[in-house]
Amino acid sequence: MRNLVRLLLLVSVIMALFLGTNVLRSLGYMMGEDSAPAWQKLFPALYPMVLVFILVLARSNFNTLYKRKTIEVHFLAFMLFFLAMLKFFNALSSISFIPNTILLPILFSISLDERDISNVLKIKRLLLTFFLINSSLAIVERLRNAHFFESNVENLDFFGFRSTALHDHPLNNAFITSIIMVFILFSTMKLHVRYAYYMLGYFSIICFGSRSSILICTLVLVIYFFKDLFSNVQVHKKLLTVLFMVVSVTAVSYALLYTSIGERLMNKLYMDESANVRLNVFDIFDMLDSSNLIWGNSSEAVEKFTSEIGIATIENFWIGWIIRFGLVVAPILIFFLVKFIAKLLATYPTISKSIITLALLGIASTNNSLSSNTIILSIFVLCSYAFNTQRKYRLVRVNVPIKTRRVDIDEQDPIPVLLTSFHS
Repeated sequence: MRNLVRLLLLVSVIMALFLGTNVLRSLGYMMGEDSAPAWQKLFPALYPMVLVFILVLARSNFNTLYKRKTIEVHFLAFMLFFLAMLKFFNALSSISFIPNTILLPILFSISLDERDISNVLKIKRLLLTFFLINSSLAIVERLRNAHFFESNVENLDFFGFRSTALHDHPLNNAFITSIIMVFILFSTMKLHVRYAYYMLGYFSIICFGSRSSILICTLVLVIYFFKDLFSNVQVHKKLLTVLFMVVSVTAVSYALLYTSIGERLMNKLYMDESANVRLNVFDIFDMLDSSNLIWGNSSEAVEKFTSEIGIATIENFWIGWIIRFGLVVAPILIFFLVKFIAKLLATYPTISKSIITLALLGIASTNNSLSSNTIILSIFVLCSYAFNTQRKYRLVRVNVPIKTRRVDIDEQDPIPVLLTSFHS
């Protein structure tokens, strides 16, 4: 059963990473279409994950599992209760983002075992492979001025061409890329490898055209730069950091000023319509009576409010949750979300967990990703396990006539293995 759980878990990870909504639509799975059947409104990755969760429950001692995954179990129980209440009041319309955006990452976290070194390393390699492919596709799309997969995003290129790569909406893509970038930067991979990944990701979020992601990733890099420069790291690492900053500033400046990559950004540095949307959204509160504000609104009511103030969507998930779910449920959701994030990063160094958390919440506050169908929290969960800098050890038997020693099985992987040798 353990091997079956591992296999299904990896299948779910691959689906979550590589089957974005635009890719799925090209395969006939009409994710994101109002006319799609109910089963196609859920991410394909959710189906094997439900089976994984059932198998994990079947083979685990619940008390032990509960002690290890207390926050996840409480979060899952609340979300299932909330969905049951929505069903009872016949208010389940347009809430597919709850299982896709919130339940899927909870199931990932419950099912993932940080002690299973083999699976953690496989997930890490899948994340890095996805990062390379998605970022490269974004850059190639921008250079070709054409998308590989047809997008369903309205007015996608209204302010200039934006890449869509494997996950359709440019802002969603940029969010996903930014989170992986930050985890990589604070991982234990070799410094020059981390910088290479970061630079590739940085160019891709320029192609996605997300100014908030670019700003936050720039701030993260500057903080990391000064942290390294004034810490007790080796001199050659400080020189490498300085060299990287000089090269990156030069490369990014050239790309923005003299190539088509930064066209949308350079044309829209002033307060444009998309920035005004984030301010106009507060006008919705003037339309809500006390009952709507406390108990929330239907998706049809929210669409009516946004239409009346002339915006397409609420580009701030905090406000989106409050308006949609009300002041009773939204604070509970936010409480569990914060506790969930804190649990995932509990073993990380203080500065790492602080910057990663601020990056996640900072970018989330500038778009509607967490109020729509996105795998960003699932990516966050996977990264928190795969790039954990806390060293973990496991006894492994090998039949080689050498003394017991500790060996890093991969210098780029954060998990060393304690190899105990035995004479044959």
